Amino acid sequence: MDWEILGSVADIAAAVAVVISLVYLARQLRHNAVASDSAAVIAYGAASAAISTTLAQDAELNKLFWAYAAGEDMPEEDARRAHSIFFLYINVSEQAFDLYRSGALSEEKWQGRYQQLKWFVNQPGFHKFWQEYSELNAASWKKMIEEAMGDN
Repeated sequence: MDWEILGSVADIAAAVAVVISLVYLARQLRHNAVASDSAAVIAYGAASAAISTTLAQDAELNKLFWAYAAGEDMPEEDARRAHSIFFLYINVSEQAFDLYRSGALSEEKWQGRYQQLKWFVNQPGFHKFWQEYSELNAASWKKMIEEAMGDN
């Protein structure tokens, strides 16, 4: 057998092995991306549920939250507690926005969250909160909130 032919066959076999390895690697990367997106969506859902659970289990905090959302005046200490919940809600909603923009959260789920967000940001207490804290947010998220505030 000719050594040159044998060398060419070995080169072809090596090239095929590289292609197979690249296809395998691409499939693994895609699988990992899907798993990572799924984990992020699950974490977002858990954070969202935690806010609702906290408000449902603590009657005083629930009352405080809704009073602040309605724009009622209250002592500074109570307002700061309400701000904490508003921050949590805004951060979880921003998480949903980021997941939506990355393609991990479906259009349908984002629209559901957006409708909730639109309602929330149009409460009188949120307007007061936003005047004080809007600059603490990323520009793209700030723009989204302000669009929701105007989208009545």
